Amino acid sequence: MALREVVGQFFDRFVEAFGSFSGPRVAALYHVPGIALRGDGSIQSLQSRAEVEGFFQAALDGYRRDGCRAARFKDLDVVPLGGGSALGTVTWELLREDGSVLRTWREAGRSSRPPTTSRPSARSGRSRARAAPPS
Repeated sequence: MALREVVGQFFDRFVEAFGSFSGPRVAALYHVPGIALRGDGSIQSLQSRAEVEGFFQAALDGYRRDGCRAARFKDLDVVPLGGGSALGTVTWELLREDGSVLRTWREAGRSSRPPTTSRPSARSGRSRARAAPPS
């Protein structure tokens, strides 16, 4: 399977998990330990599965409180880094109940395809940067 397809499938799974608004379900897509670059530019170290779950649950709760009901991505760019790794960049759109865009930002992250699994490491196990972080 092409690296671009693997990265795209990861983002598809993320969108599906996001729609559940379940931190543990989203966190299941990621490896630990890892780091997260927050919207305010600070870096958070995530050392356990529980920390990753809590990180995503807090984010999902905030998005829902702001009126978000779903998410989608577009403009996928994939840059191979070698050894099954890639830099994947997408534009995220958080959607209201009526489908209108609540918030948008560009985000990049490194993912890898370990030889024993096709599950990419991701946000909690990759570098990530937001070009225009959500407020």
